[in-house]
Amino acid sequence: MTENRPVPFKLLFAIFKTKYPFSGIGLVFITLSIFIFIPVIAFFNSIKDAYEKYDYEKIVRQGKDLKAIVTSVQTQNNVTVNNVYHPQIIDYAFSDNEQTKNDKFKTLTNAEKLVLQIGDTINIKTYNGESVIENLEPFSFPINRFYILPLIFLLIGIPFFLIGLFPVLKHYRLYKNGIRKEATIISLTTTGILPVVSMTQNVLVNYFYVGQYGNKILDKSISSGLYLMTEKKVQDKIDIFVSSKDESISCIVPKALL
Repeated sequence: MTENRPVPFKLLFAIFKTKYPFSGIGLVFITLSIFIFIPVIAFFNSIKDAYEKYDYEKIVRQGKDLKAIVTSVQTQNNVTVNNVYHPQIIDYAFSDNEQTKNDKFKTLTNAEKLVLQIGDTINIKTYNGESVIENLEPFSFPINRFYILPLIFLLIGIPFFLIGLFPVLKHYRLYKNGIRKEATIISLTTTGILPVVSMTQNVLVNYFYVGQYGNKILDKSISSGLYLMTEKKVQDKIDIFVSSKDESISCIVPKALL
């Protein structure tokens, strides 16, 4: 008879831990990418100046031609590209629909050769309140490229995480709706990827039970912790949950659900 039992999270996490260190590595990598790397990169991207976010190609393609006067040229000497080039921020003023406006444009150039001088007249394109200088390539620190880092962590972390997640899903269904039966223990062996760490020590139980047609079914299940080694021995009976849809799928009933 199937039941609908409440399943505490700690029981599922105990199953997840039986797959350490792989499941743990996956969880750490996913956590780092989602909750640390992506927010930090997004923050730095959000504090970029507005003019650095302009769609240069769209403005050049659809914008209208205007003239502007350079009002300031600043070189960012603390940023170097290929040990030669530095970003330069060019401030300029222009008149659009009889209104005087100011904007900025950042480009990359040799620090010893200023692209423009204060007072120079330049050709610009304006579109929807944004503007760019014609015939100069815009420069913005490529923060978006750093999104590759959390992507790499995700690609590494997800397969490792799934190693721990799949058994959790299987056990959840069995804990929730499995049919309780009795099985006979064939063998008990300790198992763990890192035997020197007590939290990774578990018991692998091989057992058999009788199916609905009197057939003998062999299966095995990992019990978190070592308590079974002191409480049970070979040929002892043990409670298991069996899937109502496939009686070949089973797991040991944890202490909390006995």
